[in-house]
Order: sequence, then structure tokens, then C-alpha cells
Amino acid sequence: MASVKEIITKWYKTLGFPEIYDNEFYRALDTYDVDEGAKFEDYDVKCEDGKKNLLHFLYFSKALSEKYKAMGIPEDILLDTLSDIVVWTNTWREVKGEMYLGQLDWLSHHFAQRLYKLGRLQYYRGKAPRDIPELGVNKGDSVLDIHIPASGKLGREGCVDSLKRALDFFPKYYPDFDFKCFTCHSWLLDSKLKDYLPERSNILSFAGLFREIHEDSDNALIRYMFEWDTTVENIKDKTPKTSAAAKIKEAILRGESFHVTLGAIALDEVK
Repeated sequence: MASVKEIITKWYKTLGFPEIYDNEFYRALDTYDVDEGAKFEDYDVKCEDGKKNLLHFLYFSKALSEKYKAMGIPEDILLDTLSDIVVWTNTWREVKGEMYLGQLDWLSHHFAQRLYKLGRLQYYRGKAPRDIPELGVNKGDSVLDIHIPASGKLGREGCVDSLKRALDFFPKYYPDFDFKCFTCHSWLLDSKLKDYLPERSNILSFAGLFREIHEDSDNALIRYMFEWDTTVENIKDKTPKTSAAAKIKEAILRGESFHVTLGAIALDEVK
């Protein structure tokens, strides 16, 4: 039987962590104790020790893989879903300057099997946050809520392929989950972005898949376009990585506000 350290190391390698983490990872492996009986359900997701978090969530990956196998879910979906551990380690490294896994509240959805990544997009088994009369959806109805991991280009073809995969996946593995539509609540759907992005932008193409349902004033986009700790107050000190980010920084400094928009896609619109 594999030891706890062997299990953690196996998942570190399986998920393909960059070599830049190797020294920190193996030092942490020798420093921290992870109990053989540790379970995801008992872990404190408010823990602010990023190295401890990473070692534990890698260890929990073994138990999750066994649940996938028991359900017959292919391993490639497991690995795709768990790739978010690498994404959030990279994101928090920018903030902390060291190997650090944060965003445990979010990652708990993956380990509770409420969320799956199918190709380019992630899907959360959720509830409609409001009525969507044009689609016959009432607040509280089951929906597949779409999330967009920071893992490559957001091409329209890849997104549509992912939507089609979701239409096959959830009825097969969750036949009692009678979802009414796809939803997405994101800064990526802000219609204001048309003023800041090229006409053929992948973001605008992705937004075009949705009908706009509701928008809230929110500058959440700056956390995604800059470092994760970016705020309206400190954006003046942040360096834009793209021309679009530079334009949005100027707009924020002028006092402009952006939006987080709720969009929806009818099931029969996926073609």
C-alpha cells in the first residue's frame, strides 16, 4: 500500500505541476504531516497555510479518483477537473510569491462532485438565481452554471463542443438532475467590454452565446486581468499585461464601473 507521501507525490506529478514548484514541494512534503485518515469533508477550507492546503488536496485526490471510478466517469474528466488545483496554485503564487494553494471554498465544489470540467468549460450543478421567463425557468430551478477556468483560449468552437459534452454527461451520470438551461454569471459577459476589446475577440464571441438576463455593477474583472489581489484602490500600481487591460485600467482610474452579468443559454440552442 502506498504511503501518504507517495500518494501526494503521485498526484503532484499526475497533475503536471511546473518544475518551478519542485524544491518548495519536496521541502513541504518533509515538513508537514498529513494524516492517513484525513478526509476532504473534515478539512478546514478557511485554512490560510497554502502549503498545507496543497498537500492535503493532493492527498484527497486519491479518494476522489476512487469515487469517479465507482461511477464510471472517465479518468480524463477527473484530471481535467483537478487541473484547477494547478491553476489556483499559480494564481496565488503571484500574490504570495511562493507555492500556495488558496480558493479552497471554490475547490470544495470539485471534491464534493458538484462541479466538473468538460473540455474548455466547467459546470456547477446549481440553482437559477432568478426567474428567466423567456426560457420558462423559475428561480430555484436546477441549472448548469458555467465557469471559465484560466486555462487557454476561449475559442467559440471549443466552448460549443464543451456544451455538447455537458448535455451528454449530466443525464448519463446524474439522471435525476433535471437542469432547465445553462447559466453563467461572469465579468466576461459584460456588454461594456465591446468598447475595450477587438471585434473578433474570443471573449466577445463567448459572450455572444448567451442572452443577457441581468447585470450588477462590479469591477471583478480587474482580479482576472491583473493579479488576484488587485482592487480599485491599488490598480494604479499594477502593470497591464495586455492593451485591453491598459484601457480598462485607465477607465477604472477615471471612475468608470464595469459589470458582472448573468447570461443564459437554452438547451435547444446548443448546436
